[in-house]
Amino acid sequence: MSDTPETDAAVIAAGGDWSPVLRAVSQRLERQRDEAIRQLENLKASAIHTCHDQCQRPMCVLRRERDESRELAQQMSESNQVLMADVCFYRNAWEQLKEGAK
Repeated sequence: MSDTPETDAAVIAAGGDWSPVLRAVSQRLERQRDEAIRQLENLKASAIHTCHDQCQRPMCVLRRERDESRELAQQMSESNQVLMADVCFYRNAWEQLKEGAK
């Protein structure tokens, strides 16, 4: 199967009597057009836009996942700090109890 279906269809519709040069130029132009369309769609997809919480554009989904991961990491860090403070408090209390028992 060719990557230039429109050119192939035009050649067949014309009875296959296109010159090799005309066919090659038409195929090259069709490929360039398709590449330009792909690049334009990529630019549109990566452009800044107003979206919502359920937007399914790949960059928006990744951005939400990143933000959720950052928030979770922040919460875990805060929880860890509280736990470490509790550990220090109880360790100090234990040490004081041990010293008082001597």
